[in-house]
Amino acid sequence: MRQTKQIILTILITLALLALVWSAQASGSQPKTINVVAAKSDVAAGTLLTPDQLMLVQLPEAMQSDAYLTDITEAAGQWTSSPLSGGELLSRQRLTASAAGLVYPDAGPGRRLLTIDLEPSDAVGFWLAAGSLVDLYLIPRNRESGAEIQVLERVRVMAIISPLTSSPISGAQVSNGNADSLICLDLNHEQAGIIINSRGLYDITLSAVNENLPAAQTEESCAVPFTS
Repeated sequence: MRQTKQIILTILITLALLALVWSAQASGSQPKTINVVAAKSDVAAGTLLTPDQLMLVQLPEAMQSDAYLTDITEAAGQWTSSPLSGGELLSRQRLTASAAGLVYPDAGPGRRLLTIDLEPSDAVGFWLAAGSLVDLYLIPRNRESGAEIQVLERVRVMAIISPLTSSPISGAQVSNGNADSLICLDLNHEQAGIIINSRGLYDITLSAVNENLPAAQTEESCAVPFTS
């Protein structure tokens, strides 16, 4: 809808320019013009603009607005906050100094969110919820290759997502088990790279880290010796 409005606005501006040119030619006078920055072609939202994506077009001085940029250097290096159509005049409201995108309130700046699809038997039966800590075991599929099992410890689960709705699933739903659930992990750059590079070569199994032990109870005291 927004893009349609932008196209209509571009068409109206073009028609207005043609009308002014025709009027000037009919009266035998040349209207004063000013350079205005425009997009050479369609540009997607969230794009870092470069000079080769921009051009200068002449606009009658009477139609100039303070919102329109008049120098390519004012737009180059800025980010588009919404899609631009080819030939569209650039205004300051359409650009931003920082990349526009989704802000994930529960993840720190620079964190990588990565979604994995596991079988229930490899994901504690999906008895998980947002905030759960897990250890990820990357097990080589070819055990004869000499590759070792890799372990990523205490990785935080950002969300459990239903692929049907792309919405997080509540803890109650997850506790009942959902074989179609996807697990979104909160990772650093290195951890994300390890998981991506392991695809096709490693199987992933996770174990949940229990954080609800009494203060006086340690992992060692939880071990119960076997007696016959």
